[in-house]
Amino acid sequence: MSRAAAILPATPRALALCLALAVVMPLAWPGEDPALSTMLAGIGFSEAQEAVEDAIVEEGLVLGPVSDFAAMLHNTAAAFGRPQAVYREARIYSFCSGKVAWQLAAERPENIVHCPLTLAAFTLVDDSDQTVHLAWRRIPGDSPGAGAARALLQRIADRVAAAGQRRPRSAQPLRKDAIIQ
Repeated sequence: MSRAAAILPATPRALALCLALAVVMPLAWPGEDPALSTMLAGIGFSEAQEAVEDAIVEEGLVLGPVSDFAAMLHNTAAAFGRPQAVYREARIYSFCSGKVAWQLAAERPENIVHCPLTLAAFTLVDDSDQTVHLAWRRIPGDSPGAGAARALLQRIADRVAAAGQRRPRSAQPLRKDAIIQ
């Protein structure tokens, strides 16, 4: 028996796992961080939440479930021996564009992993300024569907950032860590 066969016997379950990994692994662009982020100036977390929801609706989309990620981490911290929180506040927003979903699915059925699209808003415990951050996944590929998904996420992030600029609470300019091209 080969060493590989001893470690991972050729069962339908093992083959399915290998196929799933082969599909999912190439979804990130080599050497690039799959997460993009923008820091917002002049906007508090509650205002950012409202701006994210408004930006999604302004695109004609329906907001799906909102995950209170900070609360989930807080509730599970003891079980994982994590005494200190990472996020002061953190929400993950789920939404889908039927048009973009159809484009992605028609191009490559494995693109199902990109639906729903998500955007996160968070503040960090260690940040005394309580700067609001937005983060979203880079949709890989150079297909029309991938481009449409990237453009949609960027428009939503830009709308949220613009909402912060319209609310003059701070003289700080908008700072962007990265944008989708």
